[in-house]
Amino acid sequence: MSRESASAAYPSLMSPLQLGPLRTRNRVVGAPHGTSLGEDNLVSDANVAYYREKARGGAAIIITESMRVHQTGLPYAGGIALFDPRNKDRLPRIPEAVHAEGGLVFAQLNHAGRNMKPGFTGRTLWSPSPIASPLHGEIPHEMDQGDIEELIAAFADCAARAHAAGFDGVEIHGAHGYLLQQFLSPWCNHRTDGYGGSFDNRVRLALEVAQAVRAAVPRSKVVGMRLSAEEWIEEGIHLDEMTEVARRVAASGCVDYLHVSTSTYHPDSWPNQIPDMHMPMAPFVEHAAAIKAAVKDFPVAVIAVGRIHEPRIAESVIADGKADMVAMARQLIADPHWPRKVAENRTAEIRACIACNQGCVGRLALGQSIRCVVNPAAGREKDWGSWTLEPAARPGRVVVVGAGPAGLEAARVAALRGHRVTILEKAASVGGQVNDAILAPGRADFGKLVRFLAAEVERLGVEVRLSTAASAESVLAMAPDAVVVATGAVQAPVGESAVRALDAVSALKQLTNGTLAPPRHAVIVDEIGQYQAYGLAEALAAAGSRVELVTAKPAIAWQIPQVSVIPLQKRLRKGRVQIHAASTVTVADDGTLRLKSSLRDAVLALDGVDLLVHARLPVPEDRVARELRARMKAVHVIGDCAAPRGAQEAMSEGHRVGRLV
Repeated sequence: MSRESASAAYPSLMSPLQLGPLRTRNRVVGAPHGTSLGEDNLVSDANVAYYREKARGGAAIIITESMRVHQTGLPYAGGIALFDPRNKDRLPRIPEAVHAEGGLVFAQLNHAGRNMKPGFTGRTLWSPSPIASPLHGEIPHEMDQGDIEELIAAFADCAARAHAAGFDGVEIHGAHGYLLQQFLSPWCNHRTDGYGGSFDNRVRLALEVAQAVRAAVPRSKVVGMRLSAEEWIEEGIHLDEMTEVARRVAASGCVDYLHVSTSTYHPDSWPNQIPDMHMPMAPFVEHAAAIKAAVKDFPVAVIAVGRIHEPRIAESVIADGKADMVAMARQLIADPHWPRKVAENRTAEIRACIACNQGCVGRLALGQSIRCVVNPAAGREKDWGSWTLEPAARPGRVVVVGAGPAGLEAARVAALRGHRVTILEKAASVGGQVNDAILAPGRADFGKLVRFLAAEVERLGVEVRLSTAASAESVLAMAPDAVVVATGAVQAPVGESAVRALDAVSALKQLTNGTLAPPRHAVIVDEIGQYQAYGLAEALAAAGSRVELVTAKPAIAWQIPQVSVIPLQKRLRKGRVQIHAASTVTVADDGTLRLKSSLRDAVLALDGVDLLVHARLPVPEDRVARELRARMKAVHVIGDCAAPRGAQEAMSEGHRVGRLV
């Protein structure tokens, strides 16, 4: 279809908006989020390439990651210190790159307050009151009047720096439990002076920062503020008060928009900030709608955010008047070209975010730079950006053995470069181990990765031969110029036992297809810390089984991002799954399981267990790879076939090899 017909399909989403002094090309915003791509708190080549790709993808506005306004607010070396004079000549590179691709870019200004580790800077944390954050546990310094004045000046100074660097606007971060929200919230603001106690006092700092920032930049630039509409904890600030905060900020005349998110750093709240695949799409749009209603009498736009990943949902949010723009963080990490594909009516080509939280927030929480399971180029745009993919110097025949994520991604990229690609897959469908992963409760969205890859290889003309078991001889008979072996891994035998025993993958498949009746009492021994164990535990509990989960580690889910572990723990508790950490299991000849804990001397006997499940790493299925490597040079072994790991590594290796062949 034409660009006009696409606009007709999404008329609100693709329409321009007058945002203060600026006019946007559509209603899609690249939401701010951490990247950890900076170097020594300076803007790096990787930062510039990252934002260039976002703008190249067609978003109207790119809002940068939190740029820190003060030296007490630096969380890690990968963040950007906006206050640092060394960034003066580096900062302009970001707006130059975004403007070259036709986008607008705003710098987000932030101070994290108590929600960071002081070890990086060696300075005390700042907060309205000396109350430790649940995130790290350190008690912060209670800011005095001089500190507050210094903070306000820092926000204004950094807004002026952003203006001088060529940014089109700035966003004041007053959400997610960071310093300005800490002053707003009665949960962590116990002050008795003019900045605490009453609502009027708690909102004072946010208003003073907004006034200082507005005064620091000309009216030709946009100023916005991000707010959390709900903290989700009893003693926190709630939607009724936040609508009044929004109204007062709007009435101040200092901001052109409000960016409405939710949550704070508390175990009952944080997961709502970054809802994973177990939560529905767009779960908090009504909060943005409430804020929009509160500021309807002021010339202030409202941006909604929070898993608004599908074009039809984004269109409805704007068409129904719930917000003026929609912001996306993870979806534009997964596919920066989402807006352009929508505008060109190529929505079938969108690479959907699966909300697994592994490569984005999961890596950032570990101090690592951003990546993405479904988009291997994320965070590596300097080397793997869309403008870097070159046609093959000599297009040839590439045979890919295996149609899991690694093989499909290798085939996709190789085909994009002009190779003639054939995939050989022994199963009757593509997808590999993803087809097992989606059987677990709440994990169906993982299947979007396979559906995208399958559609892309079909669109690119890749030949896919299903139900075809490859051998070295059959592959060599095809006279390939290069072979990619991505045959994955298989579950190791669990061994004989007096109690029926299965591996976790087989147990979930059999439970799902009805060949395994729900046991009365199941014990799952977890050795990998991933959803193979916990998805099965949820499924068995839902089927009525008594479930006990055992791991030798001191806690469960050590391979799952913490933001997703918290809701997982709640689901397991709701299912009455009993957890035994720091424990091991042995099976006696009479079928009794003996549970030994490293935390106590006593041995616990588990009677009546009729299913023992082992969640273990699989074994590489590498026979074809070994045979081919003995007879041919251009053989590339990737994914679990090389070593059992996760989908992120499989996709990354597939992409790399697709560029290499």
